[in-house]
Amino acid sequence: MIPFVDISKEFELLKNEITSKINKVLFSSQFILGEEVATFEGNIAEFLNVNHTVGVGNGTDALHIALRAAGIKQGDKVITTPFSFIATTEAILYTGATPVFVDITPETYNIDTEKIEATIDEQTKAILIVHLFGNPCNMNEILEICKKHNLILIEDCAQSFGTKYKDKFVGTFGEAGCFSFYPSKNLGAYGDGGMVITNNAKMYKNFLLYRNHGLDPNGEHTLIGFNSRLDSIQAAILNVKIEYISQFLEKRRKLAYLYMNYLSDVEEIIIPKEEENSYHTYNVLTFRVKKRDELQDFLTKNGISSGIYYKLPIPDQPAMKFLNVNKDQYFIASNIANQVLSLPLYPNLTEDSVKNIVNKIKEFYAK
Repeated sequence: MIPFVDISKEFELLKNEITSKINKVLFSSQFILGEEVATFEGNIAEFLNVNHTVGVGNGTDALHIALRAAGIKQGDKVITTPFSFIATTEAILYTGATPVFVDITPETYNIDTEKIEATIDEQTKAILIVHLFGNPCNMNEILEICKKHNLILIEDCAQSFGTKYKDKFVGTFGEAGCFSFYPSKNLGAYGDGGMVITNNAKMYKNFLLYRNHGLDPNGEHTLIGFNSRLDSIQAAILNVKIEYISQFLEKRRKLAYLYMNYLSDVEEIIIPKEEENSYHTYNVLTFRVKKRDELQDFLTKNGISSGIYYKLPIPDQPAMKFLNVNKDQYFIASNIANQVLSLPLYPNLTEDSVKNIVNKIKEFYAK
């Protein structure tokens, strides 16, 4: 059996360091916002070359807090992608703002920058982009649009820790970058965790307030905040794993290229595109395939797990029907949702396993 994600092999490699760190936290009794959290925030700041980092409870909270700290409120509009995990849109709705969906490009699965400006009006206050699957958005064009229309830029980097655009890490282009440390992410905890980052000192102060009930350094609650603090044990685990992140990302890229090379001659499969200026980290390796559901069933019967990211565009999710979004706004996303299939990819996946998976795919299409 080849699992879609296998974290146990990673733990086997790092277990001595991780258990030692966990034991240190247990004996210290610093379980909330302790030394390990502060150390991890510093490690992230150094790695990403950013001024301010704030650990929070999860990636969804990171998005919500970033939008709140940026002043997004009821009556505002926020441009975003229809092809992402639902949390991207949930965070906008939590503020009372309205999400405005811009379709994606079929080559990258990211927001189509050529279609953004047509959706901007006087209520538009921000753009919440998603660097999907570890693939960076076209930042040059997005930054130009934000500057031209005076829009706040928030980056959803939940699937793209370590991703770069023109040698600069994603999450550091806009007013805020938002990360998830869900176990399957590039940098994953063994539970929930998240972070918001910024180079803006005012935003940073707001992040600190929002994550901890609005509590300021004087012991006063100056705004209505949330209870969203990164767990010290998770921070301890992440402090071990960040030391290995660069080599783990390179392993992801090597395996992704191996897949793409082996599958390049299969007419029924469209390979994802990595732009010239991009450092794609392949948190999820997603292809467009013919007979998607039949292929997935065939792989399952042969002991190979796979995933579908995403079966439905966000506006088609039952919880989002009330938005009444015109399907023309996400026509490409709708088509792609019926084609995408994600294959196993993680640092400890073997090249032999990749070859086995590819051979089974070719066997399926040869029938």
